[in-house]
Amino acid sequence: MRKYKLDQTRAPLVEKVIEYIGQNRLPFHMPGHMRGGVIPEPLAEWFGEGLYKFDLTEVQGLDYLHTSSGVIGEAQKYAADAFGVRETKFLINGTTVGVQAMMLSSVWNEEKIILQRNSHRCTVGGLILGGLEPAYVMPDYNSDIGEYTSITPTTLSNAMKRHPSAKAVLMTTPNYFGLASDIQTLASMATIKGLRVLVDEAHGAHFMFHPEMPMSACQCDVDCVTQSAHKTLPTMTQSSLLHVVTARAATDRLKMILVLLQSSSPSYVFMSSLDAARRYMAIHGQERLTQILEMADWLRDEINKIPGLRCPGSEVVGRQGVVGFDRTKITINVSELGLSGWEAERILNNEYNVEIELSDADNFLCFLTVGTKWEYAKGLVEVLKKLASKKYDCRPHVKVPLPEIPPLEMLPRKAFYSKSELVSLRQAIGRVAADVVCPYPPGIPTLIHGELITSQIVDYIEQLNSQKAFIQGLINGEMIKVIA
Repeated sequence: MRKYKLDQTRAPLVEKVIEYIGQNRLPFHMPGHMRGGVIPEPLAEWFGEGLYKFDLTEVQGLDYLHTSSGVIGEAQKYAADAFGVRETKFLINGTTVGVQAMMLSSVWNEEKIILQRNSHRCTVGGLILGGLEPAYVMPDYNSDIGEYTSITPTTLSNAMKRHPSAKAVLMTTPNYFGLASDIQTLASMATIKGLRVLVDEAHGAHFMFHPEMPMSACQCDVDCVTQSAHKTLPTMTQSSLLHVVTARAATDRLKMILVLLQSSSPSYVFMSSLDAARRYMAIHGQERLTQILEMADWLRDEINKIPGLRCPGSEVVGRQGVVGFDRTKITINVSELGLSGWEAERILNNEYNVEIELSDADNFLCFLTVGTKWEYAKGLVEVLKKLASKKYDCRPHVKVPLPEIPPLEMLPRKAFYSKSELVSLRQAIGRVAADVVCPYPPGIPTLIHGELITSQIVDYIEQLNSQKAFIQGLINGEMIKVIA
């Protein structure tokens, strides 16, 4: 177990909130439920009074997130100690706000930032808010799992040569499926060239708490890291973390931008859940993750015994740019059953009462976290045996090659604020996109605001349309928004 500088058995914010509740003060302030004075049905039965009592505002002694000079600041210092970083900020607007704050604090108006094309769509919001110019690069493709991962050192090197004026690089690792890239090498390459290094580690908040997990970006020479604590730690949905790792980070500007982007009424339920989750992971994280990794290994072995199913594991490490694999991500390939991942998800939902994380053409993905129980894992194996025992005759999904990244005709911010109109796909060729067009899967934008709509792009969209893919940004299956 790692050694910490601070007493990680403490949860300063949680302790202070409980102390405040115990004072039983006469309340004449927000929020409207007045410490649970009225709890609408049926929430009283499900939430109880405790949650509502924790739902406080910036009352005496409980500090304020945007100044963090008291107990919230103290709780953030405990988090920074647990994650081994210089500074940590609590996020109550999810990792979306963390990614955008990293971008806006590192790159100025009309400056370039190098981005993976499969970055989370919140990065488009960052480009628009900051008036930034994206320099997109395609991520590597991992054929073992059939998913796009991160960028390789060669890809980054080429990108920095093509875009010598870029001020920062934003990398996403691990990907949704637990594949981690060589973040240390990538970070070293970028810092030598004077770029700020930003990492979206949304799916890796648990990495620091077990030696068998991939290396966290918090352990690398990067400027800032943001993590979706709610994805893998026992904390509330929408609660995330932003870490300042090195002294290079523009910390003062980062704080100013967080004030702009985050709510002025931060949830003490969210912040307290972050404080408590950090404490839990620091004390129990390694032991609990050891149990979860044992469960994951058992589950993977059992799945691979079922005819027609395949569940890749650590054998993917060392190939196609993958340097680490999060074994708690259970990717199940069902193509040999004659099913697509989407069809398998529908069957699991409708016939077996199983809720998974996501699906694509060939796979569906299951998460294991510190909250997963053995009965869940064993139940999944029994369901998968039933799924694999049936005959399916579904039309095979034909994978459509991704088109080239189209030219950027105007900055996304200018395109966003320009007048637009709807035209048919074929009429859109040669026009400039006024919105994001993103098929799922693969979840990689085909177009963003300001990009040229080429015939190759339209051909790609039409092919996906014929397979009834979900395409965000396509209106009524045939219309697209362009600059007027």
